[in-house]
Amino acid sequence: MKHIIFSIFICLFLASCVEWTRKQTDYHYIINQSNKEIVHILYSDHELVADSFVSQIHENSDTTLEWEVSEVVGVGEVVREFDYNSFYIFNLTDTSSFHWEGVFGRHEYNTVVFSDFFSKSSVSTLSNNKLRETNWITKYYLTVNDTLLSLMTKDYSMLERFKEYYQK
Repeated sequence: MKHIIFSIFICLFLASCVEWTRKQTDYHYIINQSNKEIVHILYSDHELVADSFVSQIHENSDTTLEWEVSEVVGVGEVVREFDYNSFYIFNLTDTSSFHWEGVFGRHEYNTVVFSDFFSKSSVSTLSNNKLRETNWITKYYLTVNDTLLSLMTKDYSMLERFKEYYQK
């Protein structure tokens, strides 16, 4: 009889437990320290990204949110880190561009130079007992500064690519 009561107690206890969810949120910021008009195109193979993100910054900015990618992942599932497969930075003001291919953190352009304009903050977690949710947060920062501008090269294909901009 004790085993039956104990089994019923355990079943009721487990049935009353609400499972926590895990959420992964990636924030992508751009900081424009130049007076240049910038277009940033990011390509990723993340399953939530169809092909690319595009952002345009018109003036100096201090930490502007470009994109937020958020997904709920199951308990025990591996949280998939956001991969930067490649990105373009176009300087519309003087028709120059910078293109980078690789995966940030594994194959970098030049770590010393790269860290001067691109960084990733460490993953932080935020728990919400009311929602029964844990959110893993990663923040990426792209800074358009003199270091990045010095790596850009003239790109006259921009005249066709951004035809509307240059016809003003």
